[in-house]
Amino acid sequence: MKILDVLYKYPLIVDTILGSAFCGVIKLYENNYGYLNIYQSYDVSTCSDLGSIGLTLSGFLITIVTILVSFKTTSLIEQAELKKKSNSFLIFISSPLYFQTVRFINKSVIILVLVSILNYLLKIFIIPEDNYVLFYVNVFTVILILTTFIRSIYIIGLIIKMQKQ
Repeated sequence: MKILDVLYKYPLIVDTILGSAFCGVIKLYENNYGYLNIYQSYDVSTCSDLGSIGLTLSGFLITIVTILVSFKTTSLIEQAELKKKSNSFLIFISSPLYFQTVRFINKSVIILVLVSILNYLLKIFIIPEDNYVLFYVNVFTVILILTTFIRSIYIIGLIIKMQKQ
């Protein structure tokens, strides 16, 4: 199985492993060198910023799904017509890959919204003595946002490439 297949088949698991590994590396660095002991002065507004970024990106992805669905409804093509017109984008819209793509982007939106809500809730309920939790949750959130966004942009890039053909 290719790496991309695993990334797209199990995105949340891969992101969780990647985020946990990144947090583990930071913790090891901190234990060995002690440079990251900044929790008391850690700015909790970062949670709001990351929450806003997550919600903004989820809005962007919802817009992409809306555009894809509107393309699908405006270009309902029968199989006979599809064989005559060999545009790869029309083939994509008529294939099962279209539904997988829309499902994947919808899951990405759900991940981003849940991560954003988690950040807002933690900002509200975490006491200043537990700022180290916010720090690691924010690192994990950045990893989730980046990987979700990169995967979604990659899919959108492939769709745009199909439209050019």
